[in-house]
Amino acid sequence: MTCGDGNSVVKSVKDVKGTITYNSLEKVYTIVVTMPHTIDSQDVGIICNLPKSLEEEGKQISFDGEYRTYSKQPIKIFAGQTYYYLKLTRIVVK
Repeated sequence: MTCGDGNSVVKSVKDVKGTITYNSLEKVYTIVVTMPHTIDSQDVGIICNLPKSLEEEGKQISFDGEYRTYSKQPIKIFAGQTYYYLKLTRIVVK
């Protein structure tokens, strides 16, 4: 799987809280971050470097990383979701 290494960095984040999910349609783990003060806005990071020990649906984490442009159209997307590649630089289980 490509991790968007050649894609533009959209934003860097530090100490962001999220939830690990498994996207069965894309067959990848993601970190979903709900935007504060919104009802349905979420950043969905397609994770390329998630340690095997953290591959658990619903695990609450805090992380640092880089969001890069996602180069394909997700199979299913909900209103308010934005998909990115996400390269983690730090992850802490809550």
